[in-house]
Amino acid sequence: MKAAAGFAVLVDDSGKMLAVLRDEEGLLGPNPEGTLLGARLVPGSLGPFLDMLLEIRSAGAAFDRELVFRDEDGAVAFHFVASRLGEHAVVVASAVPEGIFPLFEDLVRANGELVNLLRSGARPGEGSSGGPADRSPSPETWDEISRLNNELVNSRRELSRANAELQRLDALKNRFLGMAAHDLRNPIAAIVAYADYLIDSDDLPEAERRHALQSVKRRGEFMQSLVEDLLDTSAIESGALHLKEEAADLAAIAGEAAETLKPLAAKRGVRVELILADDVTVCADTVRMAQALGNLVSNAVKFSARDSTVTVEVGSDGPEVYVRIRDRGQGMSEEQMKILGTPFGTTTARTPEGEKTSGLGVLIARRIAEAHGGRILYRSVPGEGTISELRVPALVPKGCGP
Repeated sequence: MKAAAGFAVLVDDSGKMLAVLRDEEGLLGPNPEGTLLGARLVPGSLGPFLDMLLEIRSAGAAFDRELVFRDEDGAVAFHFVASRLGEHAVVVASAVPEGIFPLFEDLVRANGELVNLLRSGARPGEGSSGGPADRSPSPETWDEISRLNNELVNSRRELSRANAELQRLDALKNRFLGMAAHDLRNPIAAIVAYADYLIDSDDLPEAERRHALQSVKRRGEFMQSLVEDLLDTSAIESGALHLKEEAADLAAIAGEAAETLKPLAAKRGVRVELILADDVTVCADTVRMAQALGNLVSNAVKFSARDSTVTVEVGSDGPEVYVRIRDRGQGMSEEQMKILGTPFGTTTARTPEGEKTSGLGVLIARRIAEAHGGRILYRSVPGEGTISELRVPALVPKGCGP
């Protein structure tokens, strides 16, 4: 089989092949029209293929399904995409992922085949000689030709957009893996080293034993936090952030987030001060909003100098309400501010304890704010501290909902 082997067919809702649009390698064999495409798959791929047909009917398209196809050379994995075309669907398969979309581009030329079938009055699956060559198409036939042409062009656009999105997500996945490998390597190595130290030291003083266990716990918590942030960022960046909005008191959400972080602040010698206004109702997903504010307050606590105060102020000004979080840490330069809250944007700043953060918490907070129709603003002065301000629309009289 050639490395870039593939085919394209027109199928009905049951997966029956109505017309072969492309199959230079003869993968489908002679006269495949009228047979079920699913019958060419191994048993384990039949269920996912039927799911793909259902998705085509409900969503209009299905993207990058890997199914195992049988031919005379044996079983080979193929990558499938499909798009609705009138009452039927165009299914494109390629042995390599990179071959799917060039094949679909070629279907623009296959437009002519469908047009010829309609012009001749032939049914899908018949050759161009399946009907009288001089049959004059009716106005309805010409309308059908135009409609199918338009749908195929639209499908091409949708698949091109989907291809670009798949490439973006693939690059994002690679960056996730790179970040995970980079940021988890050191704490894992430290945990292994401390474990060996504890195992090999029979008469270890209690103070040293506790110090080693605390170091293991601290690095384990860092890894847990990083993995959770990676999973959240992956879901949000792939469009899986779904809000359950309701009328909510932003002051209560901010107050609870700050109270939750007071034990962490106390360990670092940092005080958390709350300044909460009344009547700051918003339309929000309370869980996600608490996550965003928790990330911002946590950052402020981590970067604050010992024996300083983090201020969490909630208020309103006109059509917006805000949560303003001020720390008295080392601050950031203008260059560092530019990458704050961008995907994988990490600054060179370190906490007073020397910790380095992934930057994912700030990105998550930004995406959550944007999903609520809001934004996050930052102001910082090196050596004096940073102010992060989450702003979202105030609840309008009509309440939540469209």
